[in-house]
Amino acid sequence: MGSEQSLQEKVKEIQNKYKSYEEITNRMKTAGIEAIQTIIAFDFSASNGSLHSTKRENPYMHTIELLQPVLEKFDKDGKIYVYRFGCVESKSECVVPLLNEKAEFTSYNELIEAYTEAAETICQCGPTSFIPIINKAIEQQKQSGLLTLCIILTDGAVQNDRSYFNDASKYPISFVGVGVGKEDFGLIEKMAAQKGKFKNFSFVKFDEIQKLTIKEERPDQIMACAVLNELPEQYSAMKKLKYL
Repeated sequence: MGSEQSLQEKVKEIQNKYKSYEEITNRMKTAGIEAIQTIIAFDFSASNGSLHSTKRENPYMHTIELLQPVLEKFDKDGKIYVYRFGCVESKSECVVPLLNEKAEFTSYNELIEAYTEAAETICQCGPTSFIPIINKAIEQQKQSGLLTLCIILTDGAVQNDRSYFNDASKYPISFVGVGVGKEDFGLIEKMAAQKGKFKNFSFVKFDEIQKLTIKEERPDQIMACAVLNELPEQYSAMKKLKYL
């Protein structure tokens, strides 16, 4: 009960700040954000089960589609980098390109098509570790020199990788975990509660926020605001640390 109440309070707090794509976009621009290098990581560990089913729009697809209207406004180089982890090819040791050897996409429509093909053909495995995608995000940020947003879509059955987020706070990278399904996300929430040089990791539960906002006029826009809620403050912290 307490957990549900605190989630309701968090959603209400987000709604008090931002209720639409326009409001979160304007806040990001006001903070000084001009360009974002976006990285997306899909969890293909076996605990996902049918969450990757493409018989209907699944939560992984839905999350990407609801973020598209905001993120494409800050995509200056036309590139989205997408990886998978927890699958039979990567397990917990590395990340691999979303589809075959292709990790770079030039549109969200192209990304959704590639995800659909991957979801229908990739063998799920495990265990789940965020360490490889954290390292990949650091590698790509060093190459681009840009503010980097790394969105980790996961079902939550993860190893304890909290110290690696602390280490990554030496770089201008914002990590956002989006939890799908009904696994226990307690460990990820503990990861999100800590901070290194700045609070670089935030976490939202897709199913629970969707349930709380389903009767709202624009539930998808509120969900997008929840995912991007901490980015303006994170960017300000990065500037103070002279990362950008």
